[in-house]
Amino acid sequence: MSKETYETFYVARQPILTLDKEVYGYELLFRQNQEARTAEIVDPQHATMSVASGGFLRSSEDLIAGQRLLINFTANLILDGTPYGLPPDRVVVEILESVDVTPELVQAVAKLKDEGYSFAIDDYTGDPSFDELLPLATIIKVDLMGVDEKMLPGVVQKARHPGVTLLAEKVEDAKTFMRCKSLGFELFQGYFFSKPVNLEGRRPPAASAGKLRILQQLNEELSLEQLTELVQSDPSLAYRLLRFLNSSAFSFLHEITSISHAVRLIGIGQVKHWLRLVVVAELKAKDASPELLMMSMTRAKYLELLADEKDKDSYFLLGLISLMDVVMQLPMSEVLSRVSLEQRLADALEEKPGRLHEYLESARCLERAEWSAVDAFIQEHGLDPSHVKQGWAEALVWATRAFSGVC
Repeated sequence: MSKETYETFYVARQPILTLDKEVYGYELLFRQNQEARTAEIVDPQHATMSVASGGFLRSSEDLIAGQRLLINFTANLILDGTPYGLPPDRVVVEILESVDVTPELVQAVAKLKDEGYSFAIDDYTGDPSFDELLPLATIIKVDLMGVDEKMLPGVVQKARHPGVTLLAEKVEDAKTFMRCKSLGFELFQGYFFSKPVNLEGRRPPAASAGKLRILQQLNEELSLEQLTELVQSDPSLAYRLLRFLNSSAFSFLHEITSISHAVRLIGIGQVKHWLRLVVVAELKAKDASPELLMMSMTRAKYLELLADEKDKDSYFLLGLISLMDVVMQLPMSEVLSRVSLEQRLADALEEKPGRLHEYLESARCLERAEWSAVDAFIQEHGLDPSHVKQGWAEALVWATRAFSGVC
């Protein structure tokens, strides 16, 4: 099989959250091209290389202890022993709903489980053909869009087995989340954590409005003195930034004793980057998922990597503020009314057609693994597919590391 087979696939991480909206892990999705709908690869050695180069190594090295990666496997890949190429303490082998459950497959799954591997059954609907696999599963995923609402309690009841955790897929709003919680689901996948709730009549407190203005100012040309003054105008920001810069993350020979000292050592550009992240972290609503901040940071870095040199700061800010309505649980119009953003940024955030909106939309498509839309974006803008793919992978890793330093 030629090397070129694996050069154009994309990778996305879709978060899986707990009842407390903490990240349990991520489903890792990859495809060789926009036509491919499953990971149908004949050669298991190359399949393992594909998983690794497509995101496993990048994703796993930045997982917090205990977090897992769920990866789809076809029956052929399981029978060929492909999962043995990945560590059992990091991976959950996801069995596709389309597999033909044969005695050979059940035996292969049982053997892998004896070796310490965990399994998830994807899109379970109560199909009797999966009955033999149910006792071997660690996670059973129920696609809420694929099961009639009246049938859902029965499907849940059938899925219950000792040691099994129920995962609800396509949880799109808070109401659905609460119903799934009452049915006994413990893990959730979907966009419920990124939907604003009860937006009417809310106003950001003065402190939040001040933070938004700081974000705006950080996108302007600032001298060392101006940046120092900006940080020192907010004691909590000054303290957090100094504490972070004095940490082992930077490995400076001398302790940093002031903001101006820090700026001189590491440069205005990097300080502005970290300040943006700290400000966004402080803006988070108390019941918003931390994953929202990760998504914001990933979008910001991805857009910065795609931008021309002169636009990098603007593209970074666009990505960082693109989820601010959800982070603060306010309408985007309310967020924008409190700051004077560059008009083209405001237009993109209000979903008005244009280049910036299209770039932002490409980040959303990558998050949702909508590969056809990503390929159309690449074609329309004449971009290098490998540059986009690599940029997204780098952004995921960068955001994970940055998140640990500001939250």
